[in-house]
Amino acid sequence: SLKDRATRLETFVSAGFNVVAPAYRGSSGSSGSPDEDALISDARALIEEIPAPVIVYGESLGAAVAIQLAADGLGDAVVLEAPFTSLAALVAAQYPMEELGETLTQRWDSMAHVGAIEQPLLIIHGEDDRLVPFTMGQTIFNAVGSSDKTFLGVAGSGHTELWTDAVVSDLFAFLARDFLE
Repeated sequence: SLKDRATRLETFVSAGFNVVAPAYRGSSGSSGSPDEDALISDARALIEEIPAPVIVYGESLGAAVAIQLAADGLGDAVVLEAPFTSLAALVAAQYPMEELGETLTQRWDSMAHVGAIEQPLLIIHGEDDRLVPFTMGQTIFNAVGSSDKTFLGVAGSGHTELWTDAVVSDLFAFLARDFLE
């Protein structure tokens, strides 16, 4: 929820960044349900109203949203935290003995889009992530079309413990690059 991200958002604001952090439909008090097409449409409408420079930043499910926006050429740079390759692959990794892939109504196939990303990219992924396998972040990284990309594996971190002092330092160094000027 956005409430859980308050410290992160304050860190960006304190560093001089403007932040827009919308709640997904059905999350953080917002109405509706988090349908793939609706979330992409909502994010696209919002990002098209934001003046440049824009960093497209997504965490977990938000990374799948960010990937699709960036693949469509939106944003000046991209930051992904714990991206997954597809929802079907994620479900298979979590429940390897089950046949759940056929029951999914949402696809979130990030691999179908990452090759089109040309913006500078930073991926942050915990090496001990038990929700989204570390190898998925690496797979996304290797498939991204941009030649200006950095992968930051965070030793000893899981899915939600990525914001160490070192990571924040590397993140803000990435954000301070010339694509923001």
